[in-house]
Amino acid sequence: MSATVKGCFYVFLASVFFSLTGTLRTFAPDESTTYVITEMRMIIGFICLLIWCLATGKMPRSYRNLPFTWLLVCIVGSIGYQLLFFGSVKVVGVAVGTVVAMGVTPFWTAIIAWAIFKKKPSKAWYISTVIAVIGVVMLNLTELDIEEPIYLLLPVLAGFCEAFYIVGCAQFVGKLEPETTILIIVGSMAIILAPFLWIDPVAWVFTPSGAVVCLGLGVITCGIAFPLFMVGVRYAPPVTCSTVNMVEPVCAACLGIFLLGEPATLMSISGIALICFSVLYLVYMER
Repeated sequence: MSATVKGCFYVFLASVFFSLTGTLRTFAPDESTTYVITEMRMIIGFICLLIWCLATGKMPRSYRNLPFTWLLVCIVGSIGYQLLFFGSVKVVGVAVGTVVAMGVTPFWTAIIAWAIFKKKPSKAWYISTVIAVIGVVMLNLTELDIEEPIYLLLPVLAGFCEAFYIVGCAQFVGKLEPETTILIIVGSMAIILAPFLWIDPVAWVFTPSGAVVCLGLGVITCGIAFPLFMVGVRYAPPVTCSTVNMVEPVCAACLGIFLLGEPATLMSISGIALICFSVLYLVYMER
């Protein structure tokens, strides 16, 4: 198995776990807020990663080689993505926010990688990414309704932040273990977002449904998914990882269809097929 194929496999696994985010979010109590959910996700994820790193002896002995500039980029990029994406969902809807944010992220990643490192994607990447974007649009086409185009800037900027996070993750290769890197990033994010625990209501966290949602998000979509994605970036180029990550809405759609009873239309199934084909094509061409 080549390094690129191995990296794509890890990114695929991470995307599967990331796709649970929306489904788990639907089970959160009505009084829950995006900011508190994000903060609890970071706190629980940090605790899980800390226990794992201590148990496996992966805590760093020295921080001298830590690329602090890229660490800051990853932290700002991740926080920026979450706040901008969730903000866009409120004004343009889930479908539009998802299509735009997921669609622009690979292109932003390619632009950033070229601007900083002068690395250009392959022809196969362009072909597969365009096909994947078309698939994402088809997957959400029935829900697309753009009333205020100016608000599309929010998911566009969300994709920009996510792209910087992806490129930043690649700079930790060979310097820290994936789990340790995510531990530092997630811990920093938890500290930055902590004030929201005093601003927004938190009583819902201690209800049965609230606790299950927070644990699921923290353990699965943070403690497991983030390190898997970091491992993927270690083996595969960031631009490739950003395109493979577009299977996330496919997994989310499948969960909605089979778990939440959402309708499966010919258009959405065609979109799923296109995304799957594009990812398989990219992995095959860059194997």
